[in-house]
Amino acid sequence: MGKNEQIENLTSEEEVVEETLVAESEEGMPEQTALEQLQAQVDEYRESLQRERADFQNYRKRIEREKESLQAEISAKVLAKFLPILDDFERALGAVPPDQQDSDWLKGVTLIQRKFQSLLEAEGIQPIDPLGQEFDPKFHEAIGADEASETHASGQVTAVLQKGYVRGDRVLRPAMVRVAS
Repeated sequence: MGKNEQIENLTSEEEVVEETLVAESEEGMPEQTALEQLQAQVDEYRESLQRERADFQNYRKRIEREKESLQAEISAKVLAKFLPILDDFERALGAVPPDQQDSDWLKGVTLIQRKFQSLLEAEGIQPIDPLGQEFDPKFHEAIGADEASETHASGQVTAVLQKGYVRGDRVLRPAMVRVAS
């Protein structure tokens, strides 16, 4: 078969395909509309699925944040229960008579207190030291008032009766203080 015959065959085949497409399009209008409707429905389902996936991802992230927050809150509550023990250690060490300051048992108790304090610091717990600062109800609990003097202006903390503690930006226990009025 020569090149001219191939070209004529291709041309005649193209004409047959074209005629078939025109005939199908005239007959298949309802089929085309149905196909478009099905495609629109598929697109709608795809969009719906994508929205659901995004909602589920957001839900998972929110649950993870809530879980981390809850763990931090529980941890803070448990650690806050140990703060009175640290207070007792500090009171006990502050009440040791001068003649027993060099005793071995006191050195042992001091080491235990320091270890306990370093454990709390490793967990991010820091003491609040408000002496001489302005009273801040977020960090301090006023349980008494003193007269304002030359050393302490009105509204300043004059004495710390019990240390307060924070973990990050969260107050575990406010400091009990006396304030100049």
